[in-house]
Amino acid sequence: MKKKKRLCRLLVVGSAVAASSAAGAVPVAAAGPAGQEAGAAEDQRPLTFAIPAGPLNTVLAEYERVTGLKVALANPGVGQLQSPGVKGTLTPALAMEALLTGTSVRATFARGTATLAVRGVSEFVDVAGQVQRAQSPKYSEPIRDTPQTIVVIPQQVYQQQGATSLRDVLRNTPGITMSIGEGGTGGTSSGDNVLIRGFSARNDIYIDGARDPGLVSRDAFNTELVEVAKGPSSVTGGRGTTGGSINMVTKTAELENTATVRLTGGNADYARSTFDVNRKLTSTAAFRLNGMWQNTGYPGRDVAKDKSWGFAPSLALGLG
Repeated sequence: MKKKKRLCRLLVVGSAVAASSAAGAVPVAAAGPAGQEAGAAEDQRPLTFAIPAGPLNTVLAEYERVTGLKVALANPGVGQLQSPGVKGTLTPALAMEALLTGTSVRATFARGTATLAVRGVSEFVDVAGQVQRAQSPKYSEPIRDTPQTIVVIPQQVYQQQGATSLRDVLRNTPGITMSIGEGGTGGTSSGDNVLIRGFSARNDIYIDGARDPGLVSRDAFNTELVEVAKGPSSVTGGRGTTGGSINMVTKTAELENTATVRLTGGNADYARSTFDVNRKLTSTAAFRLNGMWQNTGYPGRDVAKDKSWGFAPSLALGLG
């Protein structure tokens, strides 16, 4: 009797263990890359593709022939998009990625079928670029983290415009006016008499962070870029900097060999030439020389002439 009871208990326990094992079993599927289910995404066959560029309808037909996979379009209009094609020995997944380069279409693989659909629109935008810093030593943080309006005008901009003076360069930003021919303060308006947002900034012009006051005409032949800070700037420029300040960053030597010559001519006997030569001396030293010569008249005035020239050498040690 006892043996029968033990046998019954063993049968009950064995049945319970078998049932629990069967209930807890979960089918295991191979996981592919993000956004791709098991299927062609895990197909590692190296296949040779030679599909020329063309509409996706034509390109995908050749893709199906080579891979043996079926391609389905979630939207028939996707087939009209242009594909750059693919050439080389690739897996089916990598070949499909190459075929969709430059489009907004993504492929999802499942059970031997690749489904193509337009990617969803995201509210987030990835912006790649270098964080710009002001060259003036008065600013210690990047421009985007500085609670002030700062405009940076690089030399590529005003060189393409043929700008030769600080006044011409400042035409690239609003909020700045020039006091020319109105008499000015003290009965003279010669030189760069600049107003920023209506306030005089003739004493708020800097060269490499050092104040350069005075009514003089500043040439841009040795200027790398111009930084314009708008609005009250007493925290960086001292009292009286109501409208803002201007900082001219001069050209300095760099670890590369470059040479540039520019010749300009125009009416009223206008002639101008500039050169910019940079030479790498050692792995940590370089020399740069900028020069300018200008001879010009004034339209409608035979007597007035303007001649100017300048040289700006720069030696840098400890570069890199």
